[in-house]
Amino acid sequence: MIKRILESFIKQKGLVIILLCMISIIGVISYIEMPRTSFPKVTIPSAAVTVIAPGLTAEEVEKEVTKKLENAIMDITGFKESSSQSMNNASAVVLRFKNELSDEEVDNSFTELRQKMEDVKSELPDTVSSITVNTNLVDSASLILAVSGDNVSNDELSQRAIELQDKLKQIHGVSKVRVLGDNNSEISIVVNARKLNQLRLSLADIVQMINSNNSIMPIGSVSLEDDKSISVNTSGRYSSLDQLENIIVGSTDSNTLIRLKDIADIVYKDADDSAYYLFNGRKSVTVALYFHEGLNVVSLGEETRQTVEDFRAGLPETVKVNEVYFQSDDVKSDIDNFLLNVIEAIVIVMLVVMVGMSFRNGLIVSLAIPLSIFANFIVMKFVGEQIHFMSLTALIMVLGMLVDNSVVVSDSIQTYIDAGTDRLEACTKGTKDVAVSVFLSMLTAVLTFASMLTLAGINRQVIIAIPIVIISCLVLSFIISIFVTPMFCYIFLKPVNESKRNKVGITNRVYDAISKYTFEHKKITIITAIGMIVLFGVIMANATMDMMPKVNKEYVLIDIKNYQADNFKQTEKLVMKVQNIISAQPETVSIFSGIGIGIPSYSFAVNEKGASDSLGDICVKIDLKKDGRFKTTAEMVSFLQKEINASVVDAYVVVNQIGIIPETGTPIGINIYGDDMALMNEAASQIAAKLKGIEGVTAVSSDSYYSTYEYFINMDDKKMNAMGLLKASVQNELNIAVSGRTAATAYDNGKEYNINVKSDISSLDALENYKIKSNTGAKYMTKQFADFDISTSLNTIKHIDGQRVISIGGYAQYGYNAGALQSKFVEAIKDIEVPDGVIVDTTPSKDYAEAMDGMMMAGFLSMALIIFVLYLQFKSVKQLLLIFSSLPIGVTSGMTAVYLTGYSLSFFVMLGIISMLGIILANAIVLVDYINTERKNGLSINEACQSAGVKRLRPILMSTLTTVLGLIPLAMSGQVLFVPLAILLMAALTFCMIFNLVMVPFLYSIIEK
Repeated sequence: MIKRILESFIKQKGLVIILLCMISIIGVISYIEMPRTSFPKVTIPSAAVTVIAPGLTAEEVEKEVTKKLENAIMDITGFKESSSQSMNNASAVVLRFKNELSDEEVDNSFTELRQKMEDVKSELPDTVSSITVNTNLVDSASLILAVSGDNVSNDELSQRAIELQDKLKQIHGVSKVRVLGDNNSEISIVVNARKLNQLRLSLADIVQMINSNNSIMPIGSVSLEDDKSISVNTSGRYSSLDQLENIIVGSTDSNTLIRLKDIADIVYKDADDSAYYLFNGRKSVTVALYFHEGLNVVSLGEETRQTVEDFRAGLPETVKVNEVYFQSDDVKSDIDNFLLNVIEAIVIVMLVVMVGMSFRNGLIVSLAIPLSIFANFIVMKFVGEQIHFMSLTALIMVLGMLVDNSVVVSDSIQTYIDAGTDRLEACTKGTKDVAVSVFLSMLTAVLTFASMLTLAGINRQVIIAIPIVIISCLVLSFIISIFVTPMFCYIFLKPVNESKRNKVGITNRVYDAISKYTFEHKKITIITAIGMIVLFGVIMANATMDMMPKVNKEYVLIDIKNYQADNFKQTEKLVMKVQNIISAQPETVSIFSGIGIGIPSYSFAVNEKGASDSLGDICVKIDLKKDGRFKTTAEMVSFLQKEINASVVDAYVVVNQIGIIPETGTPIGINIYGDDMALMNEAASQIAAKLKGIEGVTAVSSDSYYSTYEYFINMDDKKMNAMGLLKASVQNELNIAVSGRTAATAYDNGKEYNINVKSDISSLDALENYKIKSNTGAKYMTKQFADFDISTSLNTIKHIDGQRVISIGGYAQYGYNAGALQSKFVEAIKDIEVPDGVIVDTTPSKDYAEAMDGMMMAGFLSMALIIFVLYLQFKSVKQLLLIFSSLPIGVTSGMTAVYLTGYSLSFFVMLGIISMLGIILANAIVLVDYINTERKNGLSINEACQSAGVKRLRPILMSTLTTVLGLIPLAMSGQVLFVPLAILLMAALTFCMIFNLVMVPFLYSIIEK
């Protein structure tokens, strides 16, 4: 059948060439139209449940709210794990579902979650008004802008940000635009507590008066003479301070009216302790833009930037709009760099082919590269794949393999043409002779990469483009080698001059000498091979693991956690202090900070931190070329961590860089479980001390349960009953006095202002003497019916899967490996005597275990499939083992090369090992198959082995060199994720090539005798 199809291709070569041109054009168009992004689309099936429970302590929240939520959540279909925090007045639970759930199953689980939360609401305390469920936790902004200015009010900045938001929403492809940090000014009413004590008036009364005087109620309608009716309304909203100031709140004994302004200060002001953003030290309002998925963010970025520029042009000089992060720039830079690597790899592969073969043969074989790539772009567009660093990396990995089959086919055809065979017959016979071995080589590689499709969850979503692109290219290159390459051979190939044909090159002479030596010195050959494997294995054993290395982006992330949980002013000072350290560095380009509020997520790997008085979140854009002190972001991160550690002691500060997936914990760490907080703290203290003592560990953190001092008002029921006081009324009044209360909303010049009422109480003495109004109208000082005691209270209680937990962790300093430090940490705490009832969990995270299990399963599956296919062809267990004999040297040499070049083993190195399986076996398959053919032609075993080695030398050398040298641009790219993968493949393929050429014929001669 192949012969008939091939003859048709050759006879209709003009039509075929036109078809190939059309495929190439469609491929180019597909590439242009395909969406572009830096990172593959990744969806984590997770959700967050938040409950506000006013008046409850952390321990009460844990018992009355969190545990009930967790019990309900764990029954949801597809539930995997949960973590929670119980805090004063609030509970937050984050849950993840199993990675293998389909999109439909995840949606069903989300629906079930919402229903469960509705059901459990009736079991929660009465103070809980609602449960918030958020199922979109991984939305990342495509553009973050900071609207800032000098001597510009926050109101004006907010207004400008809203105007910009309206402009950006009009861009096609924008899904949403958020404005954050837009803290409008408020109308502050600070009541003088001393004056209020003299009146039969409470803060609750004042709040009620303000609210009642700010209502709009429809009056109804009146009939007109012509039987028509018209509605009647009244004015009621506050529109100026004067209206508030002149509210009558009471009178003196002499009947003099008392206005609100007589007992309170009423002013416009920024809200107290409001979270805000800073850009290069200036207060800012943040605008975050999000694109729809599946669009070309590079082209969208151009339109978006122009919109921002047009908006800037209409702003006063005092207002600035600065870019904090722009995804389009990152995507363009990443894709441009990878495209350059692809082009470099194409040039290298084509040069290797041209040098290793005659010009005509090289040109014919090289055509497989563009044809396969263009056709692959059509496939990628059809299956919905995007252009990003994973899909382009896959192209670099497969480039050298695209010519392998064509090299074998072209070489086989040339042999027939040189022997004087008719060109048509030479093309058909030459192709037919190698079709099976070429197909098997392609199939083993395809099966290897197809096994990666069995990976689940995040890992599958991250690397799915690699098997799709490589399988597509391999299948297409096989089709091209079997049908297109022979057609071009028919058109262009000519017999090689006999003198050139008979000339033995230096490569052949060296190989012939080595081959003869191995057959004559069998014991030395076997010992040498085993010795190399053992040597590589010993060196490889020292390699360390870093599952997901950080990427070398020019952004530094700084996470600040104030030890004083509710002290916003202290958090503010800490952020300023850290900013000063950063701004002193010459590499710093810009500093964007959130004080009390997290920066919007701008990368899949960066979690948005929400809001908290103890939170500081900083994103620093750097330019490492400015001073030349650091070669990588990791070096600068390590330097900044040391600088900050030396200056900041009253907060937990972590300096980090962008990863590839979100961090679910520290890279070094353990969890402590138990019920008794004191015992857990005791164990945590000892374990944290051990971690701090390990060289190379920095930013050690502990979630130990710690209590803070607070005043506790112990109310006497008997005294309160005698005075006509109700607990709810007392608590409400004191809450307004200390924390304040929003009484109403005012509108002035189109702007909305909250009206906030509170007292001027600032000391315990003032609180004790503050008078509470009773049901009888009489007023009593708080100290008359209550005692004030100092007590301790837990700030936060954390759970993992419903159990109380303390997490102890740290980060590796630059030059140290987190995996090795984790092993030292686990070893160091073995001698600690843990109290009864406390469990120390040192097992890897579920994600780590799943990733390793998935990779091992993929590896075993690919081997099983390859063994099955090869056995059907060779029907010999001995020859099957012979084909796999190069595997040990491939794995050990590749991992040794990674170790010796200073890299750790990672998820992508494991991916490289699986990838290597199909590639290294291809040469062995071709060699064994040719030996069998030569034996069928009447040669003895030794003659067949030596003959096959010589005749297959050039194709094997060519196929290996094209793949190895084609990986050089990736190895030199500086991409931390892929450099070790390229190094592994280059080393493994090189040593396997030598092993296959030397040892496979030698071992064949032994096992078949």
